[in-house]
Amino acid sequence: MQIHSNIGLKMKVIAFAIQKGGQGKTKTALHAGYWGLEIGQRVLFVDLDPQNAKTNLNSESLIDTESSAAVGNLSGTLRDLARSNGFDVPDDAAVASGIIDENDHRKPAYFEENGAFIQVDSRLASLNFDVNTFRKKLQIARKKFEEYAKDFDVCIIDTGPGNIYPLILAMSLADQVIAPCTMDDNAIAGLDSLTANLLEVRRQIGAEFNLAPLGILPNRINRTRARHMQSLNLLRESAWGNHVLPVELYDRGAIEESSTRAVWRTQRGETSSSVAAQEMVDACKCIYSLVGLEG
Repeated sequence: MQIHSNIGLKMKVIAFAIQKGGQGKTKTALHAGYWGLEIGQRVLFVDLDPQNAKTNLNSESLIDTESSAAVGNLSGTLRDLARSNGFDVPDDAAVASGIIDENDHRKPAYFEENGAFIQVDSRLASLNFDVNTFRKKLQIARKKFEEYAKDFDVCIIDTGPGNIYPLILAMSLADQVIAPCTMDDNAIAGLDSLTANLLEVRRQIGAEFNLAPLGILPNRINRTRARHMQSLNLLRESAWGNHVLPVELYDRGAIEESSTRAVWRTQRGETSSSVAAQEMVDACKCIYSLVGLEG
């Protein structure tokens, strides 16, 4: 039986969000998208994280288009991947702020046959949340996603820790929100602040403001650090316990080094049998099962 998304379409929307930097959102978002491609899904990435992106003052871009190196965010990585795959990224490709602009009809850029992305832009970084206009902006975004659903099966949204607007937008559009969380007090505090902000937005907007369920993904765990293992156990036993996923990602160099290829693929394209690869595959399978996709 086909399980439909919250917006009534087959495209499943998975957002990665936590209001604390350095938690591995972009890395896990990339791998979740790579996994979709691996199992034959058509995948759209949406970059709502202007953090670490380089600003081009002569255009709306936050991407250093003159450099062949990724600028440290999802858009930069996918631009590099497009280049290596022989795909051009048009100057008029879709940008993130266009999602809430009904007059913006630009299309996502492809980085491979079944994979495309909407890149971050400078306008997104300066958006201010306005409770009076958010309903309309969300309606515009949902209509845009209805159009995307004609061409894609899965949408992966990456968010940043700063501006609350992209965070709220992503969590309003998603079927499932994944919060990668390292084992430190500040990260867990990031979960608390995220929840507090969402509750305040819901209070202001009203009861009709629905949010996707939250799944916490323990990330970058170091087995040799007793504090990490203690924090992991405390997280699972805390008030957050029901939201913690039954999978974990440990601190693996192979994951940190992977970018334009998945950790389960070697540089030659073969399947990796490493522990890091298996852990990431298990995490991706778990995440996809939450939205009714198996693979």
